[in-house]
Amino acid sequence: SSSLDLMLADLKRSGLGMPEAKRLGMNPMSAGAVTALTKGAIKQPAYKIPYFDADGKITKYYRLRLLEDTGDGTGSFKGAKSGGQRYWQPPSTLPRLYLPPVLKSPWSKIAKDTKILIVITEGEKKSVTACLKGVPCVGIGGVWSFQSKKKQVVLIPDLEAFDWKSRDVELCFDSDVSERPDLMAALYKLARELIKRGARVARVDLPDRKSTRLNS
Repeated sequence: SSSLDLMLADLKRSGLGMPEAKRLGMNPMSAGAVTALTKGAIKQPAYKIPYFDADGKITKYYRLRLLEDTGDGTGSFKGAKSGGQRYWQPPSTLPRLYLPPVLKSPWSKIAKDTKILIVITEGEKKSVTACLKGVPCVGIGGVWSFQSKKKQVVLIPDLEAFDWKSRDVELCFDSDVSERPDLMAALYKLARELIKRGARVARVDLPDRKSTRLNS
């Protein structure tokens, strides 16, 4: 299967397709192109997910969603061979917040309006799907991507740009969060940082959307 087929198969799992890919500037890349871009670190097809600033302008930051054709002719895929890695971003870059530019209002306006509830989820595709349904949802690349220990950043600038005081926030991680201490630790650390900044934080587990208030 081509890298385009693999990209579309991956997006389909999140209810997305070519119209959304075009709108969000997601582009399939061959194994050779990925090898060149990553200087040999990754040697398989992928698609590029560019990030946007709060006004919807494309930034230099991006991540690659790695794809590996299973070779069974179905266009199915799995994570990378190396330890199940599924994403890659340029090394030594500070994580960014994924702000899908698909809502009626720009994120720069939403960031200042504390009456608007914000959902924070893991992954770009989930945040796009929520935003397309009218739910203001931002994505972090990984559960710890709200911070950078290496750079001694407790909350990335993209999150600091939001006014959190008296804002309702839902942390919406995958349904297995309760079974994984590493995910729980990340969720509660992010919750603490937002609560420090005045947010009212609730945890919402996918897919059943059970809500647990974390401010206490």
